[in-house]
Amino acid sequence: MKKAFTLIELMVVITLIGVMAAFVFPRFLTRKPKFDWRSVLNDVNILVAFSRQEAIASQKIHRIVFKSNPRGRDVVFVQIAEDSLDDPTKIIYKPVRSSYFDAKYEPEIFVEFISFFIGKEEQFEDNKGRANCYILPDGLVQDVTIHLQNKKAKYDKQVTFRMQPFQGQFLLLDGFIKPSQDRKSYVE
Repeated sequence: MKKAFTLIELMVVITLIGVMAAFVFPRFLTRKPKFDWRSVLNDVNILVAFSRQEAIASQKIHRIVFKSNPRGRDVVFVQIAEDSLDDPTKIIYKPVRSSYFDAKYEPEIFVEFISFFIGKEEQFEDNKGRANCYILPDGLVQDVTIHLQNKKAKYDKQVTFRMQPFQGQFLLLDGFIKPSQDRKSYVE
């Protein structure tokens, strides 16, 4: 007499395999995609576009503040210039509040702002890891260069964000590009 599996035994085995697959398979689907600098660039450019629109609409100077935080997340946020109530010749900057847009951006934990240049002058060193990019009421954005790197893979991937003042958006360049270097090394 030949030994064989019954239909019930086969159904139990198939059900157990299906239950185990239901626990294991979703883990492969929920893995985070590989980090991409273009997504960070896109998020920062959205903040710049918002700031330009607000500067033009309000006819007030705005600034985007880049703050490096060695113990945590770096942050980017928008401020608006207001006249001081105490001294009319003095300008103070207040955070921009919007009901439709979050004027603060925190890149992923492993994004690190290394340096920030206005022209050829490094800003982070003198200002304790804080630098500003100003936007005029006509929409013109200050020419700045920012060096960023991945904290998890130092010296593995370094990039430069370089502002195009008239277009009001950053371009992504591969590696740390000095502010004085030629502007033909943009990443496609």
